[in-house]
Amino acid sequence: MNQKTAKTKKKIEYKAEAFATRYIENNMNGSKTVKELYNPSTDGMARKIASETIAKPIFQTKIQEAMEAAGLNNDFISKVTKRNAVQEKNYAASNTAIDIYHRIQGNYAPEKKTNLNLNLTVEQAEQELKDLLNAI
Repeated sequence: MNQKTAKTKKKIEYKAEAFATRYIENNMNGSKTVKELYNPSTDGMARKIASETIAKPIFQTKIQEAMEAAGLNNDFISKVTKRNAVQEKNYAASNTAIDIYHRIQGNYAPEKKTNLNLNLTVEQAEQELKDLLNAI
């Protein structure tokens, strides 16, 4: 690794650490964190930058480290989840934070998507629909 690449890597790590620390301090509010650190021109831009930033692996790693340092680990999340399961009030914000934690930790199965392109004429599509309906 040359000196310029090393400097760039250090700079990105520094930015990721700063973002992660502030992100935890802001109760995992990415838009607020971006506004404080980068001064975006609009709220929409702040949301976009936050989404893109949080999706980057180096930032996810630093956020995980910051969460662990702040005591936001699996044991803590389990306690909060148990509390929320038997609560009588609305803990929407708490549940959202738990969801964010699990997303960052990668605890959810990846989404599976499939695209299907059919090249049919209108007549062929109508016939296929008739055949399917008759089969029912």
